This record gives sequence, C-alpha cells and structure tokens, in this order.
Amino acid sequence: MHACQTRDMTLLRPGVPTASWVTLALGCAFLGVAFAGASIPPVFVSSSLLVAATWFSGGVILHRAMAVGRTPPAIGREGSALRRRPLALGAGATRGRPGAARAYRLAALVALGTVVFFFAGAWVLSVIPWTAGLVHAAAASASWTPLWLTVALATITGWGEETFFRWGLPNAWSRNGQWWALGIYTLSTVFTGNLALVLAAPMLGVVCQFVLNATGRLGAACLVHTGFSLGIVGLVPLVFGT
Repeated sequence: MHACQTRDMTLLRPGVPTASWVTLALGCAFLGVAFAGASIPPVFVSSSLLVAATWFSGGVILHRAMAVGRTPPAIGREGSALRRRPLALGAGATRGRPGAARAYRLAALVALGTVVFFFAGAWVLSVIPWTAGLVHAAAASASWTPLWLTVALATITGWGEETFFRWGLPNAWSRNGQWWALGIYTLSTVFTGNLALVLAAPMLGVVCQFVLNATGRLGAACLVHTGFSLGIVGLVPLVFGT
C-alpha cells in the first residue's frame, strides 16, 4: 500500500506539469515568430529549428519523468482509437504489437494514404471560391525560403511534434491524456496564423496517434508525419503556388 502511494505521488511532482507548460509556451512562441518572419529566411530557419528543438526536448523530458513513476491509467473507453498504451521509442517489439518490419509497412501505407487524403482535400478547397485563398496562402508562406529547406524544416519539426504531443505530453496527464494532447496540438497550430494548418492538425494528430498506439513505435508516427511534410508541404507549393 505504501509503495503504491509513493508511485502515485510521483505523478504529481511539480516538475512534470511545469515542463509541459514551459515547453508549450516556448514552442508556441517560436512557432509564431517563425511564421511571422516567414519572409525573412534567417528568422524563419532559426525559429523553426528552435521550435523543433523545443518539442524534442520537452517530449523526452516528460517521457523520462513519467517513466520513473507508474503508468497512468487507461484513457477513454476500451476500443477507442486513442486508447492509452505503453509507448516505445522505436527499437524492440512490444507484446501484442507487430514487429518492426510490419510496423513500418503499416506506417508507410498510412503515410501514403495521408498524402493522398490531404492533397485531395487541398485540391477540393482550391476549386471552391470561399476556400481557395486558404490553399494559396499556405503555398505562399513557403515561397520565401528554398522549397527543399522548407520541407526539411517541416520534416524535422514534425518529428519534434510527434515526440512531444504524441509521445511525451499524453503521459503527463492521468486521464484522457491523448485527447488533451490532441486538443493542445491543434491549438498550438493557431500560432502559425495559417487556417489550413489548423484544420489539418486534428486529423493528422488522430492518424499519427493511431499509428503510434498500434505499433508502439514513435518512429512509425514520425514516418506518417514525414509523409505529410513531404507530400503536402512539398507538393502544395509546387502545384498551387502563385
């Protein structure tokens, strides 16, 4: 009984919520600066790297902090797509989950489907007069920096987002952690000032969390996010750029 109480108390130590909010504050601030300074490549590049570094470090800190205590209770109803499961960084299969080859094949298929879905959505939005401006604004925001560099930064930042919002942050909440993290992730994209990214965030978040839950591998979720970055951040400016 005493041991159980000790493990429960470790979940409430001040360092865990403090790390969550400090990471969010810094990440959102750097994100806002990056997009506000998109027309100034040095500002955009340096701020984007700071965003990625913030998400990476915050996710690792939270995951390690929670690892010394007990695993938080299950989240949501049994069978939920966002049900809480123990998460692995990448190496080694976990019980009841596919091995590495199957896990990354699944992630690759989901990544391809994600690209097709979002690109088709961008095309639909581009032919609707009321929403065409969203797509062209998203394409224009990438025009100030060489496309290859923009895609590289988006890819690295995406890995950081998966590390924090899908791997670290859900562990810092005792109930419904993955749903809270999804909501906060969506709100964080508001700082980009890009409505298209805000609309895409919850859908991308659900898909990446599903892959992470199904495979137990952070790398699989990062692969899906990489597909989004390569296909959408790379293709949309080429096809819909002005």
